Amino acid sequence: MYEKTNSYSIIFDFIKNNTYRNIPVELWDNRLWLYGSILEKLDNVFQDKTSDNITLYVNVRECKTAGVACLIKKENTDELLIDAVDYMDIDKFIENIVNGYTKPLKITVNSLSLANCIQEKLKYDFKGDFANYYATRNNYIESKMVIKELMKGDGYLFGGIGDLKGWTDLDRILDNGIRYFSIVENNHWISMCGIGFLSVFRAEIIAVMTLEPYRKKGLAKEVCSFAMKEVLKVVPLATWTARVNNEVSCATAESLGFTKYNELYNFSIDKT
Repeated sequence: MYEKTNSYSIIFDFIKNNTYRNIPVELWDNRLWLYGSILEKLDNVFQDKTSDNITLYVNVRECKTAGVACLIKKENTDELLIDAVDYMDIDKFIENIVNGYTKPLKITVNSLSLANCIQEKLKYDFKGDFANYYATRNNYIESKMVIKELMKGDGYLFGGIGDLKGWTDLDRILDNGIRYFSIVENNHWISMCGIGFLSVFRAEIIAVMTLEPYRKKGLAKEVCSFAMKEVLKVVPLATWTARVNNEVSCATAESLGFTKYNELYNFSIDKT
């Protein structure tokens, strides 16, 4: 059975040997599923702050860790993160958490088999799924097109047909620290993406968009390839997130040299 624990070494050993065994160490930062939550717990403890908002659980069977979980209490929706190699008792554990819950709860797991087990035993429905990718400098594919980095004063590129609501105020958007790149035709954007720096080790390719008349021509791949080059000048890793069933986004990531490192599956429970 899952029991509360304060043994961080058990949790870290499990995620090192199971959850993240194939994930580059550079991705182990506070934005990474499960790991980041445990870092937050540790930071709170070491700084003598209350850590009641995060509770850790472990399931030890026959002297081996069979699963770990982290319950995070938030203002509006709590989140339960689970990873396991043995699914026995997983339904009882979740039911014990859910029983008596009076606020929305999101359950996130990182394997389809575990998600299917929860769905089968507890009859919960998927509410979302995400595939996460990473790429290094060795994976970079050179773009063959002329790409423009958007600068302040370029808001005019988003006026007219196919404009993005609010993007004419590009100066304000760029103040958020995200860099954007675009293929431009006739003084109008036709395909674009952005890069957001998440840590000193990595940045995420975001906001990948192409105007409908220009889709299926490889333009998104070209502009993202250029963005990757800019990312990898600064940090060693570029990352990409897509819905698992978004075949176009997943295929674009893989064509750019990205490697999938995990999938996340979400369930939502709301008894309010």
